[in-house]
Amino acid sequence: MPAAQLAPLDAPPGTRSVEEPNILVKDGSFWKKVTKVNLDTGEIVGERAPTRKDILTRLEFATVETKAHPTPAYLLSTLAGGADAPIAFRRAAINRAIGLVQGYRSNLRRYDKLPANRRGKPPSLPTVTLMPVTLYKGMGLLVREERRSFLKAKVWDGQVWRFEEYPVAIAPYQRGLLSVAEAEEARLDEVHAEACALKKNGRDEEAKVLLTADGKQRDGIPVLESGTLYHDGTRWRLHVPLSTPIRVKRAKDQLAENPDLPVTTVDLGVNNLAVAAAFDGANVKATLFIPGRQHEQRRLRKLHAIAARQRRTGGRPKRGSNRRIWRRILDGQEAQAKQAARRIVDFAKAEGSKVIVFEALSRMRAPKRGGFTRRQNLRRSYWMRGKIMLWTRHMALHEGILTVTRDAQFTSQACPRCGHLGARLCEASHHRRRGKDVFRCYACNWSGNADLVGALNLRKKWFGIFPSIAKLRREQKLREAQGKRTNRRKTTKTGPNRGAA
Repeated sequence: MPAAQLAPLDAPPGTRSVEEPNILVKDGSFWKKVTKVNLDTGEIVGERAPTRKDILTRLEFATVETKAHPTPAYLLSTLAGGADAPIAFRRAAINRAIGLVQGYRSNLRRYDKLPANRRGKPPSLPTVTLMPVTLYKGMGLLVREERRSFLKAKVWDGQVWRFEEYPVAIAPYQRGLLSVAEAEEARLDEVHAEACALKKNGRDEEAKVLLTADGKQRDGIPVLESGTLYHDGTRWRLHVPLSTPIRVKRAKDQLAENPDLPVTTVDLGVNNLAVAAAFDGANVKATLFIPGRQHEQRRLRKLHAIAARQRRTGGRPKRGSNRRIWRRILDGQEAQAKQAARRIVDFAKAEGSKVIVFEALSRMRAPKRGGFTRRQNLRRSYWMRGKIMLWTRHMALHEGILTVTRDAQFTSQACPRCGHLGARLCEASHHRRRGKDVFRCYACNWSGNADLVGALNLRKKWFGIFPSIAKLRREQKLREAQGKRTNRRKTTKTGPNRGAA
């Protein structure tokens, strides 16, 4: 695809826009709160944060020239092709810009809240080189014929907007998906056309019955959505999403109907990448252990290679010199996360589970000490566990299984038998082992696999029968006061703004 289509986004704006190209960043009026007014009395009843639609309306009012508003603050018509740009294209570009600035403003707020000695580099202003373009209806059409396939898109050639045809390469398996989606879309169009004809003849009830019976998209069959055009650095690509309706009851509703709802709990452990336990009522039907030590060792070796290059160059390496190694690390993590998610979903489906329960990982501790290799390895370990949750939620939904999260507090420290406090201990063995393998309860002396304990307690979290957190904290403080060991990390202060290690 030519860069001419993106020219209106990249060209320098004219008039007032030349002085202020980042109007969404510099002009705070677009982000002001929306005032709620009582139409009967005219009194202000409240305020709310602006939605993306509100910001889009304000930005169009400030940039688009109309008969009712001939002098906007920022003239969009001074851009090449801006005056005659399709409305769908203009709004797609504005929505993309709003998303970029929202991310920048969010990062800036987090940066301002940090103490001065922990701020580091401030977030950079959003820039656009090749912005992805969403081809809404009327802007682009993917045409597939027997001998060729092409994208018919509306582009700016420097003088006028016109449709051009560009060849597209489609893989065989993609052709099969597109054929199914196009057939479903054609069926829906026929049903809606028939319903319109019935309404014209005054047969509204028959039209309503027809739309109710056949006018909805069928479960498990995709339809085409608006495609997005983007450049991946080497070539242009067209991303065409396929939406598939999956109708599943909410997890709470399923639990209310069936108190003994079969579930699978997943603990993203220390010694194992993930540990899953399938329950039938209160009984454990099966368990699944997914090891991840080999992948972590491969990632660690690659991080050591990057650190060695940095030492040889005396500091920061040349930009892009480690790109291939980073690419392998990212690809390996993505592949490992997908494989683990696939195994979890297949395990839950085989055991007849309707819900998968994960521990919430939003509060995982960021590494504060150690060298470059250790900090990067820990961060990427957290990232990969988050990816496992993301892919599991996506894959499980296609199987009609819901994924929920529960607070992970004390799930690895409470005894699954009696509910009292316990600890992870190193297993006595003749060879060296990494991590802490065994959980042992201080009260009833029960012991078991340390990672499996988290999965067992997550079921109690899901059913709301987990011991009180306040009770477990009191036990923890009592043992510390008596000089006995616990698994809680001690607080160390090495500076005026240091917190818990």
